[in-house]
This record gives sequence, C-alpha cells and structure tokens, in this order.
Amino acid sequence: MSGGRRRRLLHLLSGGTVGGCEQHVLSLLSCLDRERWEPWVAVFESQPDQAAPMAPRFREAGVRTVDLGARRRTDPLALLRLGRLLRRGGFDLIHAHSFRTELAGLLWGRLLGGVPVVRTVHNTDEFYASPRYAALARASARSVARTIVISDAVGRYLHEKGGLAGDTMVRIYYGLDVRSWEREDSRLENGGRSGCPSIGVVARLAPQKGHRVLFDALPRVLERVPGVVVRVVGHEELSTVAELRAYAAGRGVAGHVRFEGFCEDVPRLLGELDLLVLPSLWEGFGLVLLEAMAAGRPVVASAVGPIPEVVADGETGLLVPPEDPAALADAIVRALVDVDLAERLGRAGRRRVERCFGIERMVAQTDAVYQELLGGRGQ
Repeated sequence: MSGGRRRRLLHLLSGGTVGGCEQHVLSLLSCLDRERWEPWVAVFESQPDQAAPMAPRFREAGVRTVDLGARRRTDPLALLRLGRLLRRGGFDLIHAHSFRTELAGLLWGRLLGGVPVVRTVHNTDEFYASPRYAALARASARSVARTIVISDAVGRYLHEKGGLAGDTMVRIYYGLDVRSWEREDSRLENGGRSGCPSIGVVARLAPQKGHRVLFDALPRVLERVPGVVVRVVGHEELSTVAELRAYAAGRGVAGHVRFEGFCEDVPRLLGELDLLVLPSLWEGFGLVLLEAMAAGRPVVASAVGPIPEVVADGETGLLVPPEDPAALADAIVRALVDVDLAERLGRAGRRRVERCFGIERMVAQTDAVYQELLGGRGQ
C-alpha cells in the first residue's frame, strides 16, 4: 500500500479501563505509521472501575476515542451508536478485541457493504466455554477476515475447541518498548534486599490469577524467608477484595499481605520488587511477565497456556505446575534466597524481551495484516 489517502481503522473494545488488552491496543496504535493509518477506538462500556480510564491515554496518543455508552453487556442502544459511527466514519477496517465486539463488528461490517473485520483473541476462557455459544463462536470465526492470536497456546485452543484452521490465524505476540521500562532499582529504599523481601503479584483480583494458590504457598515460604511481604496490586470489585482478605486471614498470612489496589506507575512498582509472581490457573498471555522481565526482575509463574512461550524456565524465570502451592513456594524461596540466580534471571529476561517481544516487531506484523486485507481498496 503506497500513496493515496490514509486508511481509517476502528478498534472495538468492550471495556475502557486499564488492562492487558487495552494496554496492547494503546501500544499498537501509538506506533502505527500515521501517514498511512488513522486509528480510532470505540469502547462499549467506559464506566470507571478501580483502574484508570484509558480514554485520556488514547487521546494523548492522538487516537480518536468514542464512548458507545453501554450500560450492560447487551445494550441495543450501544449497538445502534456503533452503527451510526460506522456509517458516518468511512472506516476501511474494523479490529475487534472481544467476542462481543467481534459480533457487533461483523453485523455492521456486513450491513455497510463488507467492511472487513479482524479479531484479536486475547484469552481462552471466552470462546466455546458454553455449548450455547459454541455454534455462534464457530460461525463468527468463519466470517472474520483474519484471526490474530497473541500466543501459540491461544491458537491451539481455537484449533482444538473451535476447529479453526491454522492457515486462518496469525500469531502476533504482545510487544513492549523496553526503553520505557528502564528505571533505577529502588528496592533498597522500599524494603527490598536490605530489609523485608518483597514479592509482587500484579493482576486483576480474579480467580483466574491464582491469588489463593499464592496464599496457600505463603506459610511454606515464611518457614524459609520469615520477613517476606506480598504486595497484591490490581483492581476488582470490593467484594472480591474482601474475600481474598478473608482467605489470607484463614491461612494465617494476613500480616504478610498488603492489598494496594490499582497502580498507575507499574515501572516504579517493579523497581521496588525483588520478585514478580503470577500463579495463574490459565492465561492468554500474561503481559505483566514481559513488563517484569523488561524491568530486569526475576519471575515465578505457572506453566499454563502461553507462559512457557514467554518465560524460558530456568533461564529467564522459574515455572511451576498450576495449583501446586508447594512447588510455587519452593520456586519463590529459591529466587529469594539465591541472589545470584535472581539477578541472572532478571538480566536474561530483559535480553529475551529485547530479542523476541519488541514493540517494533508487533507493530510491523499487525501492519502487514492490515495491508494484506485492504490490498488496493481506496486507492
């Protein structure tokens, strides 16, 4: 694609607050060539939760942002607003980032004369989980112009559960600008190596993320590292926070766990940690692992889904079986006690992000998908 007008892209998001998917879209659109692409974002539900709203970040990056004003998961008024936006906007391509936005994009793309729809599948729990939706999900998958998966594990899931052919999918890993994660080590002034070792779990407070497994592991950790502190960083409903607090108390570890809510400055936070832990039960990617590795921090994580694609066990981090508190505890102790190992893992992790997960690669691969699908349209 060369010359001619800029192509107008509409990215559809279900939610409008900070999360891995939303951060990925922001990174992508911030780096697309603006001489060729004009990116927009439409958000179905932008009501703020405990996380920060994304709209100001998109606007700061020069991305037009539209709130469709959905008040529930199925809101016909929001769907009509999307149709009005698409009719007036003259968009060349729709890029959906959830099952709901995929269906909405396909509906209006077809009604408005065949605007192609690309979807990125960011996780594995949404598709084919319910027989009621399985047939709809398979039909929808056959209708999109291209499916982007964020890991080989997600691609295998779609092939095994949905029968999606491998040649209809393209794997594009999340990418980071490693330079933005260069931050002075602040562990010494925040209770790190010179004081109480600090473990961080940075994730939504949802069952998927395995917080209870970590709390089950903590008594075994405390036997070897008595002063350890777990910093629980992430947002969710207050009832979920209360449940996790009660669970930690029931395990006798509440005094070693700090619930800190949403964190705006994750690079600063990672600079204060000795170790990042992600004990997920399942994952689509685990973006925070890339962030920790880019910041030079060792990681301990569950060997589920795509995490072994991100973390090389024993080289850039330590992987353990999911829902295994004893194995998790032993890996945490090993990373905290063996300082040389921790530093070696951190250095290797940063090199791996630079080599395999740079933002330039992610943007170039996505750009190529757009160009392939649009071809000579609009020339």
